[in-house]
Amino acid sequence: MGKKKLLRFAENKNFDCLIEFDPRFLLNNECSLKGSWKNKFFAGQKKLIVELGCGRGEYVLGLSKLYPENSFVGVDVKGSRLYH
Repeated sequence: MGKKKLLRFAENKNFDCLIEFDPRFLLNNECSLKGSWKNKFFAGQKKLIVELGCGRGEYVLGLSKLYPENSFVGVDVKGSRLYH
């Protein structure tokens, strides 16, 4: 694994707009945001659009600029991609 990738993983923890879950969450279904993530991050009555496998997020970012009346979430499993 490259040094830059490890630095990116560490820096991801400082981004307010990026949420990383411990893989154990998938096994035991324990998450502090369960049932409240939409209200915490997307207050209001905006339509919520989710892109799964967003990669670096170019598509979902473009959509958010075209449709500012909606809320957008990009989901990916690669932390290095999300860094960008």
